Amino acid sequence: MLDVRKDFPILDNCKEAYFDNAATTFKPLPVIDAVSNYYCNYTANAFRGNYKNAEIVSNLLDETRREIAEFINADYEEIIFTSGATDSINKLVNMMQLSKRDCILCSRVEHHSNLLPWMNKAKVEFIDMDQNLKINPNSLKDRLLIGDVNCVTFSDVSNVTGIRQNSKEIISICRSNDVRTFLDVTQSIGHFKVDVKNLDCDYLTFSSHKILGPSGVGILYIKKERQEELKLSIFGGGMVNHIGEKNEYKPAPFCFEAGTPPIEGIIGFKAAVQYLNNLQYKNIQAYENKLFSKIVNEIISLDFITEINPSDDKSIPIFTFRPKNPDIDINFVTKLLSDSYGVALNSGFQCCQPLYSYLKIDGGIRISGYIYNNEKDVLRLKNALLSIESILK
Repeated sequence: MLDVRKDFPILDNCKEAYFDNAATTFKPLPVIDAVSNYYCNYTANAFRGNYKNAEIVSNLLDETRREIAEFINADYEEIIFTSGATDSINKLVNMMQLSKRDCILCSRVEHHSNLLPWMNKAKVEFIDMDQNLKINPNSLKDRLLIGDVNCVTFSDVSNVTGIRQNSKEIISICRSNDVRTFLDVTQSIGHFKVDVKNLDCDYLTFSSHKILGPSGVGILYIKKERQEELKLSIFGGGMVNHIGEKNEYKPAPFCFEAGTPPIEGIIGFKAAVQYLNNLQYKNIQAYENKLFSKIVNEIISLDFITEINPSDDKSIPIFTFRPKNPDIDINFVTKLLSDSYGVALNSGFQCCQPLYSYLKIDGGIRISGYIYNNEKDVLRLKNALLSIESILK
């Protein structure tokens, strides 16, 4: 049993039962303290000076990169700091030098961040899915046999359904066809272990703020064998050893990190990773399985709502539903739940319009739980829904 609520000072002040963790998570004291300590005690730029505070900051960023590399079983030079998953994907797409002749395969459950950058540069095709909205491996094999596919990009876990793809199988199929793979683990890595060597993907990303860390920072993993294929697309300080007739750029990962990094975010990122490691994923999963069972048992039994994609194949505590009343404005529902009953949910398309178009549904209301939610929160949510039953059914 996890007992972490005492670590999150916002819970002393936030009067809502917060169920929008798929959008962003609360921050524990070690993360807050790490960021505050940087601001209060040793503010300086990184890798720009040899005075004491600059060396402290440089060493902390170096330690963070090593910590995150170990966190996902990568090598030091394969971890590139970005401002988040969206930034990671855009940077990668630009460095891949794609054109409209290049075909990118993706799933219909993708977040817009893992769709629009590819659509802007290349030709995007959707892969067929099964009844659980997971990539159909046989359809993928058939499409890859046709040829002309540059990369297959997909999210490990959907931020709408909470269902996990068979990521290792998909990557293995692509590897057998000599096709590159990009994996977005932004929704999954806060819930279970990610191992890039075991997965054998070419590229991967996630954001700090989804795993208890600060906003404005994330990582882009690029497998060493793929780094020389990329063309640098962002230029500035910190990435070059010598400027002359032929510029001499620093080796990876520094050649991919032009400009001042998000220092305080990276320092907080390190604290968040350490916090998760200390909790241990087995304990997180055991707690979340119990929490999700509680959500399902208490909420799915309500006869005036409908889950948008019923499935027993859930992997994280995400549950998205629609009121039975087709005329009710779902944004009004979540506003009412917040203002009158102190429950925070997410309404709309969750940046996944192609999925909702595929399902022929005009958005949904998402419940997404995490390690500091408890049964009291779930019962509060259920009672709030029961209180507005008359407008939902």
